[in-house]
Amino acid sequence: MKGGHTLKVWARRPESVRPLVDAGARVFESPAELAGSVDVLVTVVADAPDVQAVMLGEQGVAQVHDRASWQWIEHHSAGRGAAYRD
Repeated sequence: MKGGHTLKVWARRPESVRPLVDAGARVFESPAELAGSVDVLVTVVADAPDVQAVMLGEQGVAQVHDRASWQWIEHHSAGRGAAYRD
C-alpha cells in the first residue's frame, strides 16, 4: 500500500485484518464480494473444511460469475494437497 497499490481483504475473524484496514486496506463482507473485485486473488486458509467454505461455500469465491479479469489465483494452506483436489 505504501507503494501506491490497493489491498482488498476479507477474513472470517475481522479482528485479524484490523491492522491492514487501519493501514488503508479495504475490507469486504464475503470472499465472493472480494473475489469479484480483484484481478489477483491470494487465499491463506488453514485446513480443508475452511478452504471448502471460502472457495465453494454460499458466499465463496466460486460464486463469482465474471472471472475473466482474474490474472492469478494463489492458495496457501497448512493442509495436505490431496484434500484440495476436488
